[in-house]
Amino acid sequence: MIAEEKKLGLVSVLGAGAGLIVATSCLLMLAQGAGAIHGAFIYALIIACILNMLAIGSLAELNALMPGISGGMPQYTLTALGAFPALITILGGYIMVNSFASSAEVLMCGLALEEFFGWSVPPWIVGVVVICVLGFVNLRGINMFARTQNAVAYTLLGSLLVLGLIGIFSVGAGVTVDQPFMQEGDIAAVLALAPMAFWLFIGAEFIIPMAAEIKNPKRNVPLGMFMSLGIILVLMILTVFGISNYVLWTDLGASNTPHIIYGVQVLGQFGYLWMGVIVILAAISTVNTVISACARICEGMAKMDLLPIVFKKRNKSNAPYAGILLIVVGLILVTSISQVADAEGLAVLILTGCTFWMGCYAIGHVNLLVMRKRMPNAPRSFKMPLGPVLPILGIAGMIWMILTIDPDPEFRWMIWRTCIITIVVFSIYSIIWIKVKMKRPLFKPMPVEEMMALEAHANAEQAAAQEARLAAIAAKEARLAQKYDIPKDRGDSE
Repeated sequence: MIAEEKKLGLVSVLGAGAGLIVATSCLLMLAQGAGAIHGAFIYALIIACILNMLAIGSLAELNALMPGISGGMPQYTLTALGAFPALITILGGYIMVNSFASSAEVLMCGLALEEFFGWSVPPWIVGVVVICVLGFVNLRGINMFARTQNAVAYTLLGSLLVLGLIGIFSVGAGVTVDQPFMQEGDIAAVLALAPMAFWLFIGAEFIIPMAAEIKNPKRNVPLGMFMSLGIILVLMILTVFGISNYVLWTDLGASNTPHIIYGVQVLGQFGYLWMGVIVILAAISTVNTVISACARICEGMAKMDLLPIVFKKRNKSNAPYAGILLIVVGLILVTSISQVADAEGLAVLILTGCTFWMGCYAIGHVNLLVMRKRMPNAPRSFKMPLGPVLPILGIAGMIWMILTIDPDPEFRWMIWRTCIITIVVFSIYSIIWIKVKMKRPLFKPMPVEEMMALEAHANAEQAAAQEARLAAIAAKEARLAQKYDIPKDRGDSE
């Protein structure tokens, strides 16, 4: 009963999924994309959302094939392709990606506070404080995470919805503008910005590592992921329409904070405050989910011996503390070193992370094709339709977007170079760890039965450890009650 009370319902699942996706960087990229090709950016949003849904569909089927796996995509890769691709996926595709992306988030949060309050505190120091506070929240367990995430995420989503509707119906305090919603052009402009739009939908699969702590995961995991993407698409489209009524497209393209301009143009000085709050909430919502989900991914990988054993240990609040501390320290290091304070520098962090993530999604599609071939008749509570067609389209879409991640060749090469260097470093570490510690072949898949057995064994150890912690707490409470003569029937609230 205690375990069930700590499970997350669909409301909390959507708070984690949609709350992660709506980031400050998404608002920045949305405004920049709209400034570049005007209302036609909606078509780029739709293309990006469809490609994300294909990726989520493949991961949802893998989750249905191997339910209860705490690591998510890295473990699917381990069973399909082997230890080396799995370790590269977790280190490069999730740890490094989210270090880049979350660092950009908290830096933008620091910039917003600096601009709003006019203080001289460097944005990176604000970012480090935010990271530390959210790390403490996650160390207090899944309940504290859920309460914080729900409050922040739904306030954020509601604010974006209201602001978008005010803009659409032109009922704000600002002055409306008269400009064409679309500009004449070809589809090439839309396709060129689809990789930028892709960033606005990344991250819904972070629901999967929390599956063991979600009520009715067979239904709520895939439903929560698809609903999160649908909600975000609607909000982003509403925002583009709202922008068109209050902000000149040229003003968006010329600003380092185009999303702030939108809030000011719609609601005046109050809009400045409102958008500042949205920026702060978006950073908190994103980083909170990143810390929680990445820590559980690390926990799942430790169960497979892909990471040190300490990552599968939990504290007295039943939180995977080693993974949480690793993510927090990684975020602090990247934030402190980068100290980015302009739109171009933030774009480098964001698009580099986006490129890694696209690669992970392509691997996810490959995992599904491999597992369908290997286990065609295994029961699944969710299955992608049309056979191999959709996963193959998903792979092609990811490769296309990686190759066209930015229209500027020089900027694109900078992103690729960062990715290549990171992959080389992680590859060296992965080869050493797999050969020396695991003593496994680099590309030999782990049988599903072996992985499930390791997962079950690790879960049993965790359950026993948690029971011991609860028994120790109960014994301590009993001693205190006896010492201070506290009545046994006293209410919990007292």
